[in-house]
Amino acid sequence: MNLRSFGNGRGEARAAKTVSAVSRKLLSEAIGVYIWFLQFSGFLLKLVQ
Repeated sequence: MNLRSFGNGRGEARAAKTVSAVSRKLLSEAIGVYIWFLQFSGFLLKLVQ
């Protein structure tokens, strides 16, 4: 990857937009997994009791 050509503003903006989109997607997936984990642990607690 050529860092000098990457340094132009438009490429940086596109890279930042891609990074924020990916991080937002990862965050939403992590929240979904966390909610699923809470429900699953509640289900396990009901089984134990």
